[in-house]
Amino acid sequence: MGEAVLWLLVGAAAAALLIDQASKGIVRRRLGIDDALGRVPVLQVHRLENRSHGWLRMPTPYAVLVFSAVAAASLAAVLLAQVSGLTAGGLGLTLGGAGGNLVDRLVRGSVTDFIAVGRWPVFNLADVALTVGVCVVPLGLL
Repeated sequence: MGEAVLWLLVGAAAAALLIDQASKGIVRRRLGIDDALGRVPVLQVHRLENRSHGWLRMPTPYAVLVFSAVAAASLAAVLLAQVSGLTAGGLGLTLGGAGGNLVDRLVRGSVTDFIAVGRWPVFNLADVALTVGVCVVPLGLL
């Protein structure tokens, strides 16, 4: 069971990161900064480059250190404890989402956001993976 759960964590993280980076690449190739596709009232593709660091207002080496520590703690939790597949999948989504935005910051100096829903701030698929992952982890611990 432990090895399967570990593969679930790694697979979810890799899938979230790859899908996020692919979607951002498509948006960057097709849209200029602050361009939008369509004017559907609820959902719109609107490219923004987010240069603010949100909660992560630290120099890049520290951001990598924090991300690495969280990744190591997640792997340790899966390897040392009996966690459910749901918890491992949630941890994987969280790591993949955080990793997707971290890759943007390290490579581009900003995060590409492109999903605009109503009055919500514009976000990306890494944000979706992170949010879903953080919501799923506690459910797996029940």
